[in-house]
Amino acid sequence: EGAVMLGSDLAGMKTPTADFDELQISKVARSIGWLSALSGTEGQNSKLLAYGEDESNESSGSISYFGVIMKNVTLDGWVVIVILVIMMAISWFVMFMKAMFVNRAQKDNTAFLDAFGKLGRGDPSRLDVNETAEDKELEASPLAAALFGKHDHFQSSPIYHLYHRGIQEVQNRIGRAAGAQANAALTSRSLEAIRAAIDATSVRETQKLNRMMVLLTIAISGGPFLGLLGTVVGVMITFAAIAASGDVNINAIAPGIAAALLATVAGLAVAIPALFGYNYIGSRIKEIQSDMYVFVDEFITRLGEYYNN
Repeated sequence: EGAVMLGSDLAGMKTPTADFDELQISKVARSIGWLSALSGTEGQNSKLLAYGEDESNESSGSISYFGVIMKNVTLDGWVVIVILVIMMAISWFVMFMKAMFVNRAQKDNTAFLDAFGKLGRGDPSRLDVNETAEDKELEASPLAAALFGKHDHFQSSPIYHLYHRGIQEVQNRIGRAAGAQANAALTSRSLEAIRAAIDATSVRETQKLNRMMVLLTIAISGGPFLGLLGTVVGVMITFAAIAASGDVNINAIAPGIAAALLATVAGLAVAIPALFGYNYIGSRIKEIQSDMYVFVDEFITRLGEYYNN
């Protein structure tokens, strides 16, 4: 019934030295043990505070955010991600295949050019070898030829294929035994016809080198757009669900948005390695093409010198 003093005695000699955020007034006196138990429930260091399952996981740092994202991926998002995974597998297989083929082609090119350079002004047909049945069988599969074929006469070398076609054209015009004849002759028209045949073979060899490279360009250009499509659809579904429930809560929005962005991440994961692989393999192919162009001019000149026209 009397006056209530907070932090001060009746004489006003003491003043409060703390900030109050909660005040409880009891009509009965509380014991020291009760007050200790009550203070033990206050603050983050409370000994009587028990965390729930979600809070305990978060405080221990063992929560899997990636698992939360995967759980919130919608059906359309899974469809896009599966397509992107297939594209990734195809692009990696193409990069592996083309890298093996280009490496083998450059090795055989180097070996053939060394052997061709050692011929000097001698018989240019000395390095030509007739194709075997195995060579013809493996010709349709450059990767199989590079991995399992023999390389005793430069079977994986595009430059050797140009050389072989040129020697065949020479033999068709002056006979099979004419390679050793010093007085054998080729006219200017014959040399032009031989160059045309070699150029046609060069185009086909270039097509072999660039075969299936279009799959890498599809992965580079199509992967990010397909991932963006999955993200946009996922965001649309998330906002539609929020509009239908009428509950605007960041905790309800965040998982759906994060799951939608997973499609964009998958698209970039497809495109970035394919971009690096395409540029690297493409530069190697351009080197081989340049060597082919240089060899054609040198080879035609060598034929014109050896077979007097």
